[in-house]
Amino acid sequence: MDWSKFKNIAIAIFVVLNIILCVLISENKNKKYVMQDVQIRRMQAVFAKENAAVYTTVDKEFYPMSMLKLSVNNINDSEVCKTFFGDINNMKKYVDNEKFVYDKDGNGQVAIYKNGLIKYTKENIIQSNKGIDKEQARNDADKYIDKLGFLKSKYIYTQLNITNEEYIFEYNSFYEKSLILSNYVRIHFKQGEISQVDISNFNIKGYTNEQREISSSDEVLINLLYEVKEKYNKEAQELHVMDIDLGYFVESVDINDYLNIKAEPYYRIQVNESDVYLINAYTNEMLDNR
Repeated sequence: MDWSKFKNIAIAIFVVLNIILCVLISENKNKKYVMQDVQIRRMQAVFAKENAAVYTTVDKEFYPMSMLKLSVNNINDSEVCKTFFGDINNMKKYVDNEKFVYDKDGNGQVAIYKNGLIKYTKENIIQSNKGIDKEQARNDADKYIDKLGFLKSKYIYTQLNITNEEYIFEYNSFYEKSLILSNYVRIHFKQGEISQVDISNFNIKGYTNEQREISSSDEVLINLLYEVKEKYNKEAQELHVMDIDLGYFVESVDINDYLNIKAEPYYRIQVNESDVYLINAYTNEMLDNR
């Protein structure tokens, strides 16, 4: 027997079997972690039965995800206040529970919390019947983001919420390809002016090693529907899901160790124009309306 020829044939067979095995494993993984069209149709039917609808693209993939390690950034209070006030002479400062508050007559107030949150509130908004031009407000918000030089990450526009009195433009940062829901800038426009800016800006330290399975988007949406449908029924509103995305979030009130924070995957779901819900992708549990 030609053992050299036999050896080559055996190697070739082994390679082919490995390729087949890899394809089978990949197909099985896709079946487990990729939604099928029938699941989406079933979810849409459930919504239709409740006189609700999903008006956005639903991501079919829901592969296991690890947590993300964060820490609270050191904040230079003077740099932050200069950004909002310009001149910080004659600025008043006082401590209020878990935050430092800075007041500047005629310019507004800046609150800087120990957990890294920043809130700027303008002192006076000129009352008028002037309508808010959405495109102009978005352009102004984009320019405003560029002025926030103390931010440690680049922020990208992701969402618009509309209430009766204001537009709220939300910007988030990314880590690699992951959306960071806990890193946000929310710019409020009221009466055509910026009335409030809310900022959260964590330092990102990388992923944890352990991965856990997450809920699929159809499961999350159906859970949301049954959790909140009574609210909209009482208010005689239809429930329309306008947007859904997946990112990392940590509830700021739960932070005890500012240097070792673990953010979990969350779905962010916008209902109608004004309501935003966060749902833990591991547990499918919903936080209160943001």
